[in-house]
Amino acid sequence: MTTRTSIDPKRTVAELQELRQLTGDEHGAQRVAWTPIWEKARSWYKEKLAELPVEVHQDEAGNLWATLAGESETALLIGG
Repeated sequence: MTTRTSIDPKRTVAELQELRQLTGDEHGAQRVAWTPIWEKARSWYKEKLAELPVEVHQDEAGNLWATLAGESETALLIGG
C-alpha cells in the first residue's frame, strides 16, 4: 500500500502532467519566475503541500522549502 508521503512514480508523473495542463501551451510548460504562470504553478504546488504533513517555509529569495520530519536528525535534500 502506498501512503501519501511515500515515493510513487505513477503519482509523480500524474502530478507533473497535471502541472503541465495547468501551465503549459503549444510551446511546452514554461514557468518563468515572477510571471502569472509561475504564480499559478506556485499556488498549485502550495495546495499539494497543504495535503501533506510537511512544514513549508519560503526563504528571502522566494524559494519554497518543504520539510517532512523523520525519526532521526539526518537530513535528505531531494530536488534542489
